[in-house]
Amino acid sequence: MKAELIFQYFPNLSELQKSQFLQLEELYKDWNQKINVVSRKDIDELYLRHVLHSLGIAKIQHFKPGSSVLDVGTGGGSQEFRWQFSFLIRSLH
Repeated sequence: MKAELIFQYFPNLSELQKSQFLQLEELYKDWNQKINVVSRKDIDELYLRHVLHSLGIAKIQHFKPGSSVLDVGTGGGSQEFRWQFSFLIRSLH
């Protein structure tokens, strides 16, 4: 699955946001070879198993600017990147 999966669930993304999501796979694959950010067996399912899963909260919870969020139990990896993307799409509510 590719970035288009994200666009299905978040149809109101700006062109900038779409561009950023489209670049994400290449960046993850590059960095994953260097530091194993995502399980190598999951890298082909990046958007479904990692990005969409992490963005799910943005569909049901609106965070006000300046909110603090504690992400507990997500394991290693790149949650901060995905949280940054979720805040990019907070304007969907």
